[in-house]
Amino acid sequence: QGGLFRIAGGEGLLMPNFAGVYRLSDVRFIAALLPEQYYAFTNEYLLQKPHEAPTDRLWFTGVPDVYKENPSSIYDDFMSARSYYSFLGVRYILAGPEMSLPLPLIYDRDIRIYENREAWPRIFMTNRVVYAHTPRQAQAFIGNKKFYPGQAVAAEESIPGRYLSGGTAGTDDFSIVDYKPNRVDIEGTTDRGGLLVLTDVFFPGWRALVDGRPVPILRINGLVRGILVDAGTHRIIFKYTPCSFLLGMGISLSAALACCALWFTNRKDGQLTESR
Repeated sequence: QGGLFRIAGGEGLLMPNFAGVYRLSDVRFIAALLPEQYYAFTNEYLLQKPHEAPTDRLWFTGVPDVYKENPSSIYDDFMSARSYYSFLGVRYILAGPEMSLPLPLIYDRDIRIYENREAWPRIFMTNRVVYAHTPRQAQAFIGNKKFYPGQAVAAEESIPGRYLSGGTAGTDDFSIVDYKPNRVDIEGTTDRGGLLVLTDVFFPGWRALVDGRPVPILRINGLVRGILVDAGTHRIIFKYTPCSFLLGMGISLSAALACCALWFTNRKDGQLTESR
């Protein structure tokens, strides 16, 4: 179910390799490179306290933090920062059989699985956008109690007025049709246009195409990706093609052409020598 929703769990219930094998999107591994902005986001909003289980801190930030006073459970953090987890699409919480959470219990055997029905969709449309001066201010906006899918998001760039209809009701239907680590294919339609948000980490090197046409990627809520989409039916592609990759490919191609030219030159010289 990669790309549809995310999960979270503590106490070593789901290690990175397990998540990869079963194609589960663990919120702790939202991006393989764990860029600085997501590292700061987890420390500020997702993991607000030291933890009893070393792995809970270890897999989030790479730094186990269990020696401070009054350690707490990762589940305490989830309940106190639920809006932030929900924004990232964390729909299911994995817990041990002794753990009890104030959420709907949908599986209760060797582990317990709770459902977070406030989880945001992995991809959504909105035309209500507020301006944030800094990424930190944009991230804090998620904690606004009036903040919910379709109402408003924060951007650090001005949005043209034709994409902001002040919350006018419309029909939007977009879905992820193919999800890979370096590419996300999306198809759908909108009768009003607006800002399409994919709650994957904003990071340099990602590019977006709408019906084959390059469009800028905006940083939304100081963390994730968004693009402006006009009314109509569209095919949207996010793909990771950093400049370093393009540069390396160009150098490799140039080297290959140089080798071919050298080979033909040496071959020609050899034929001339033999004919003499």
